[in-house]
Amino acid sequence: QHSAALTAAAFPIIITDRLGMIQWVNPAFTTVTGYEPHAAIGQNPRTLLESGVHDAAVYDEMFSTLLAGRVWRGELVDRRKDGTTYPAEMTIAPVLDGAGDVTHFVSVARDISAEKQMLTQLLQSEKMEGVGRLAGGIAHDFNNLLTIIVGASDDLRRGLDVNDARQHEVREIRDAAERGAGFIKQLLTYSRQSVGAREPVSANALVEDVHALCSRLLGGHVCCTTELAADAGAVQADAVELQRVLVNLVVNARDAMPGGGTVTMRTRAVVLNEGEVPSLAAGAYVQIGVHDTGTGMDDATKARVFEPFFTTKPVGQGTGFGLFTAERVVRQHAGAITIASTPGAGSCFTVFLPRLADSTRRAVPSVEITDPRPTGGETVLLVEDDPSIRSLATRSLTRAGYVVLAAGDGRAALQQLAAHTGTVHCVFTDLVMPGMNGRELVEQLRTIAPHIPVLVTSGFADEAVIPEGLGNDAFLPKPYATANLLRRVRTLLDAATRGA
Repeated sequence: QHSAALTAAAFPIIITDRLGMIQWVNPAFTTVTGYEPHAAIGQNPRTLLESGVHDAAVYDEMFSTLLAGRVWRGELVDRRKDGTTYPAEMTIAPVLDGAGDVTHFVSVARDISAEKQMLTQLLQSEKMEGVGRLAGGIAHDFNNLLTIIVGASDDLRRGLDVNDARQHEVREIRDAAERGAGFIKQLLTYSRQSVGAREPVSANALVEDVHALCSRLLGGHVCCTTELAADAGAVQADAVELQRVLVNLVVNARDAMPGGGTVTMRTRAVVLNEGEVPSLAAGAYVQIGVHDTGTGMDDATKARVFEPFFTTKPVGQGTGFGLFTAERVVRQHAGAITIASTPGAGSCFTVFLPRLADSTRRAVPSVEITDPRPTGGETVLLVEDDPSIRSLATRSLTRAGYVVLAAGDGRAALQQLAAHTGTVHCVFTDLVMPGMNGRELVEQLRTIAPHIPVLVTSGFADEAVIPEGLGNDAFLPKPYATANLLRRVRTLLDAATRGA
């Protein structure tokens, strides 16, 4: 019965003599290590399984503990017959005779590879969550600075003669601020953890955004190019999730080209027949391909790339979760990923997503200058905690003819509103402020002055921050151009007048 129990055990078991030579192994040992009993019996476990990860002191301490008649417990990295390694949780117990002398050793090992991978993935997830929080803080502060740079450069440029040589220098300042705003937007997009709403997304615009982001990730030894079909079309998708998918594919392509090479992202519109791509129905699809000139994969690797925890990267360089997650996201979008690869001839991962009949994409607010600048004579309550931005916005609105009441936080804004004897026609408020923030101010205004239209702004550049009920048209992301501020205020006031 004891022998049957040991044979049926799920974990590898080894019984050795006092000298450490294997006398018996159970079937689980063969399953995990690849060694048949006839190849293991008579061998020393260290000869068969030693990975080279541990130095001699580890084994010396183990045997001194065992020879003293005590149980040894620890974690070792062992080697399988095929040369691959795995972490094992080991318990080795000495067997004593009636005189108390050691006669045998019994070793029970447990492969903890999956647990290690899960821990690695958890740490990676926590790291990305931390990056997301850091990105949000950077975005708020940095976009405040960029708002000042954009607004001041706009004012400076308009104050110069059109033929003034300094126009070029001012434009360079403005362009640099816009590039900084774009970088912050990409950082937020990639690190955001929440799942956004699905909307029409242009396949070409998606690839262009990822191309801009990945150009900073690939290094000088890898060239990234795009080949975009003009008729590629759009998909109904969460753009953030699809960006993550493509970034993961591009980074994997980079890792497959340690000596350098080219990764190319291609788009085109295709019509699939029934059964042409497994799991996809016949119909119109957008095809996004990520091609590399790297090492390629054999059939065995291709069959496993979408498995959780599977990775071909060295220990510590890959979680084995990226492609698994990518495939899951694409499948949730009613699509599929296919692989074409040959050892030594590179790889191509192709994403298929259902193509929308209407290939439009929702417009994204821009920081571009819009002329002519709208003007007005109404009163605007401006709420902004950053003194420089508050001064800049006050100056811009005043020059356009508006009367401006300025406040540094929500509580001061309510005091201004209560003290003002005339009509306040519009409130323009930042959302992130000390004391009473913009969101709390909006809630108060809904109670005491629901007729006053509200325009909100934020350095987080994420429409998810908009208070419920205001709508996208009531959000002006930082950094904003002076002309866009004036245009948005004018639009809000005119809409309020028409609705009165």
